[in-house]
Amino acid sequence: MSLATAGVGAGAMPPVMNMPPPMMSGNAVALHQAPPTFGAGAAGCADACCGAGGAYDLRGQAAADAGPQEDLSACLGVALGATTYSACLYLADKGAVPLTGRAPLPAALWLDPKTGARGLRKWAKRDSRSGALPKAVTVGLRGEGEAGLLRVPAGMRLLGARHRPGALLREAAAWPVELVEAARGDDAADDTSGVHICLPGEAGQEWRACEPEHLLAALLVSLRLKAAAAFKVECVTCNFTVPAWFGDAPRVALQRAVFLAGMRPARFVSAPLAAAVGALHSEKGGLARGADGGAVAAVRVGGGGAGAALLRRAAAGALETAAVRGDAGAGGGDMDYLLARALQAALEDAHGAEAAQEGFKALVAAARSAREALSEEAEATVHLPAGSLPSQPEVEFTTKVSRGELEQAVAPLLERISEMLRDIAAAAAGGAPVRTVVVSGGVALAMPALQKAVAAAFPKAEVTRTDGTEAARGAALLLASERGVLRGVDALAKARGLRVAHPLSGAAAVQAADALPLQISLVTGGGSPEVLFAQGTRLPATTERCFDAAQGHRAGTEVRAVQTVDAAGSDVTAALVTVADLGDPLNQYDDRGYPALATYDDMRYPALVTRVTLEFTVDECGILSSEVKDVVVPVKKSNDKMKRMLNALALVAALLALIVGGYFQLQALAEKPAKDMARAREKLTKFYEVVNPAKLTTVEDTVKR
Repeated sequence: MSLATAGVGAGAMPPVMNMPPPMMSGNAVALHQAPPTFGAGAAGCADACCGAGGAYDLRGQAAADAGPQEDLSACLGVALGATTYSACLYLADKGAVPLTGRAPLPAALWLDPKTGARGLRKWAKRDSRSGALPKAVTVGLRGEGEAGLLRVPAGMRLLGARHRPGALLREAAAWPVELVEAARGDDAADDTSGVHICLPGEAGQEWRACEPEHLLAALLVSLRLKAAAAFKVECVTCNFTVPAWFGDAPRVALQRAVFLAGMRPARFVSAPLAAAVGALHSEKGGLARGADGGAVAAVRVGGGGAGAALLRRAAAGALETAAVRGDAGAGGGDMDYLLARALQAALEDAHGAEAAQEGFKALVAAARSAREALSEEAEATVHLPAGSLPSQPEVEFTTKVSRGELEQAVAPLLERISEMLRDIAAAAAGGAPVRTVVVSGGVALAMPALQKAVAAAFPKAEVTRTDGTEAARGAALLLASERGVLRGVDALAKARGLRVAHPLSGAAAVQAADALPLQISLVTGGGSPEVLFAQGTRLPATTERCFDAAQGHRAGTEVRAVQTVDAAGSDVTAALVTVADLGDPLNQYDDRGYPALATYDDMRYPALVTRVTLEFTVDECGILSSEVKDVVVPVKKSNDKMKRMLNALALVAALLALIVGGYFQLQALAEKPAKDMARAREKLTKFYEVVNPAKLTTVEDTVKR
């Protein structure tokens, strides 16, 4: 059988983000203060704590929330993949404990088709931080034994899919449920991924569907519950691994999911780096392997993409990321898609175009099983049982696929992965040679073709294959080292009454510096991109940019932050993806339509700014944020001496008016008794003139009495 390959391509769709302007006041020439966040960056829980226009401040919201008391001696590391996940809990008195077992678990939820999506969405809005799962959701393998439940993947592949529409189309073709692209309405900023997951019976009612962040949040809540039930610890601030190809948008979506689960990310660690830390560090924290001074290459190929990093040793055995490459379209899922496309042609030849269209989802599942089998065998069988094709329920489809045919079908992806490995090997030239290669990921790395590509890129290196849980262990070790748990085990063991020396006593610090996977630039108007943070910049990083009208910045010129995507390292064909739309930094307006960066000495003529300095920061999670650091406004030309004189005269006039008014008021109060006596005498005189004129002489006596 001849298998034809299918191309993978897509266009980029920039996000719609309206950034809220910072509010400032005062009439100083230079205002040095810290106004609210200027641009996009630290993403947030749109369901509970979304700011205006989609600018999220999740860290500030989490600090304000009264969360549970956290046990800082329990450090949780979570490795999230496209199809699987694993977690490792580092305890001061037990060491590293695999929370999910010795093998990764499938990243999937089991939902009630009738109420699951709606209940999950309501749970995410109201009760996700309570630490309890919704009633219609079952996590992990427990749902397989319950009838009537639908398995829904809860991995990372759909996070930030708004920026990768091609990947969304491939996922929609393979998912067991319907995926609908979210409409770009007023609440578009609340939807960080741009995808709605609709269960059967809810087609056309996307507003009732759930989102990828909701599924992932439920998965994380299950980890919190498992840690609390097994070890009586509360884990809130944790380390999470992310694929090497994760840019700003999917990190924003992941941060939203983390906060929906009532947790906080201490750091997003690149998955290749985390796997290398977990594989190379011993229980005491020191480097157990590869300690000969050479560099380390970390390679990871999972279901959602491929990534590689070059790690160099710094002082005290710390690992620093010298180079990083990622490819969002070269994972195991993409290989399944290409193989299924090739099999679809064979199905069409056998049973027609309608059958090929209806059976594509079944072909993707069969292609995944065949790819896994071909990692160990030379030939695999692809079988679609009766009932797989709704229009022809009696039809069965069976064919054979050889390892060579698989490699032919996925040849474009193999070449992209090989090119990525060659880039990492080239980055090591001129420095310490690569002596250790740590490979991690799913079944895709077991393909003989990929193993040959790794050996060809690093011919003199020792290859270490991990078991799939080393990334979670590495993330937990990094968090434990940051909290000082590794260095303070002796004191903790003594406090807990341990009589024997703990195996982690005297452990060294585990340190690893991550790097920015994709370049971030600024585009002013229609000009060329100006590099803001280069690819490979050590995280966290901070830089400043000044926008000055005197230096040619024209009013009304829009500025946006974009992320550069490698042409050969992604399925996104566009070179730039918008990360944050900053508008015109010199002309920001508040909700009422007034200039936000201005002084109002005269409300009719506000003094607009002439120069703004923005501080851009990429934090430990790899998310971009910006704020106004310095503002310069023009000083109005006026006669300050005359103005002060007029103000003094007005003050003197007001004081004189107050003194004169008080004098006349006191004079009136002093004359009041005499005036009252005269009025009484006049009234009595008139009375006696009318009633008894003869007794007028008694008026004075009456007045006296």
